[in-house]
Amino acid sequence: MPQRPPRFPASTLCLPLASAIFFVFSVSSNLHAERKLPPLPTAEAVMGNAPDDHARDPMDLASALERARAVSPELAAAQLEVDRMMSRLFGVRVKYYPEFQVQLQAPRIFDYDAREEGMDQPKFQYRTTEPGVEATLKQKLPTNTELSAGYDHDISRGGLLSDRLGLVFSQEFVRKDPLWLQESLAKKQIWLKKTAQASVAREFDFRVKNAFFSVIEAEMILVSAQLRYDQDLQFVAESEDKFRSGVIAEYSLLDYQRDMKTSESRLVARKAARDRARSDLASLLQIPYGEPLPLKEPPNPVIDNALCDPKRMVESGMRHELQIAQIRYNMFANAENADYIRNSLLPSVRFEARADVYSTVGDGIFNTAQPVEGRDLSAALLVTIPLFGSTFEKWNALRLEEIDRAINETQIDALFRRHVVKVRNTLLSLDEILARVAIARDIEKLAAREFDISRLRFELGSVGSFDMIRTKNEYFNAQDELTTLRFALLRRIAEIERDYPLDFADPA
Repeated sequence: MPQRPPRFPASTLCLPLASAIFFVFSVSSNLHAERKLPPLPTAEAVMGNAPDDHARDPMDLASALERARAVSPELAAAQLEVDRMMSRLFGVRVKYYPEFQVQLQAPRIFDYDAREEGMDQPKFQYRTTEPGVEATLKQKLPTNTELSAGYDHDISRGGLLSDRLGLVFSQEFVRKDPLWLQESLAKKQIWLKKTAQASVAREFDFRVKNAFFSVIEAEMILVSAQLRYDQDLQFVAESEDKFRSGVIAEYSLLDYQRDMKTSESRLVARKAARDRARSDLASLLQIPYGEPLPLKEPPNPVIDNALCDPKRMVESGMRHELQIAQIRYNMFANAENADYIRNSLLPSVRFEARADVYSTVGDGIFNTAQPVEGRDLSAALLVTIPLFGSTFEKWNALRLEEIDRAINETQIDALFRRHVVKVRNTLLSLDEILARVAIARDIEKLAAREFDISRLRFELGSVGSFDMIRTKNEYFNAQDELTTLRFALLRRIAEIERDYPLDFADPA
């Protein structure tokens, strides 16, 4: 009774096979054609359209934050990073999905070589190039169970038909599923990306707040510079009249003229600073540069006791700082990897059951062409004990994981101590700014009163140019200092909100 001949490639490829290979290579060469770099954004898209002169409603800080978040490419990119990690987690879980594959082989070349025993007959040779089809199904379950099934169907020109069906069941009892480790790490990578996304969002909000404050601060200082310049123009005009009348000497007139030029230079610098601040905010809001940008002045801040609680700030900072989050993930990965390595050092105990069913039907090509049916059944408990090379390698990897975890624990302790000092210094600087703001208000009131007295004396001609210029500059400098300290306080509060958010739970 003839057996199914073994498969092996023919020595000479037939014409259909050569045509198929040529087609595959042609398609492959087209797919790997040279690609060009993507084009850069146009200058018009980057710089914005022409300014719109229509009146805008004044925008407060909350409205500016809402608009900036909606159009920010940084926040969009951070969200896409999270989406990518979610896709990677899905990719791990997909490995538990069943895999079904159908393969059609055409042409499939078989050479048959047979000789019947006990008969003085020449060797029989036969070749077929008819197609064949195979179907396979693989399934891996989270319980470390594997299932596989395969079906093979061959058809020859002479009608020789062969069917084979195989089933395999395998169950591991001791070692953990390797996909468990991948899924566990992928979940914590999503947590790390969400922590990074929250850090990017807080940093972006701080940039918007800082830009918003800078515009209003620059506008207020510009108004002060304009008033100072207008006042100097008035002093110069009055001094020229007094000089022509012989009331003051020329050096006094030169003092006022020089001081007026200094104010003019300061005015130019303040306008440029205002325009730069507006450009920064316009970029964050993605509105055309140069467009009118009316903003509402923020009220004087009220310090939230909960926001500035030292214990809460330390806990929040430790949970939200990206560097600490990365170390915490590393420690988690160390523990998971070490657990998996220890488990892999155990013997593998696997139950495996196999069943194969096959049948062949002949058509008279051979002298004996009787139908053949058969089945193979097997079951076994497979015990594998790792020894020598792989074992030593795993013990070394386990030692490395333990060293890495010790390093990470040391770094966490150092960062905790650093955060305690940072929180203390932050609160000390906040108290400093609050005290300086209160003092600056008193100085501004005193300077304003002194300036009013000097102006009266100037009109009477009983004050010198040096004293008049000094009291005038001290008054406007006191105004600028108070404005600067007010917005420094707002920025410091914004920094605390960025570094120590009130919701200090781990991002989920």
